[in-house]
Amino acid sequence: LATRQKSYELIERRLELGMSNELDRAQARTALNICEGYTWRPGKRWVHHLRIAYGSAVETRECLRMLRDLGVAPEATIAPAIRATERVEGLLWGLIRRP
Repeated sequence: LATRQKSYELIERRLELGMSNELDRAQARTALNICEGYTWRPGKRWVHHLRIAYGSAVETRECLRMLRDLGVAPEATIAPAIRATERVEGLLWGLIRRP
């Protein structure tokens, strides 16, 4: 039983570290795709990069939720970051849908 508990702790820790790394990458991809796409505006390539950035923003939000749910970070810390990410998603979606 003690061995099983220890293995679960190790698995949970690896998941936490993996989520933190994924969160960093998703946040960076959001910003970088907006910047890269901006060089192609207006046009289909601009919208293409905005869609990729939107997907990365959604991924960022989900990483934050998972870290919160795992208990890695408290709700008080994660909630403002989730709200900010949802705002970015909304702004991106507005740009994507713009004619």
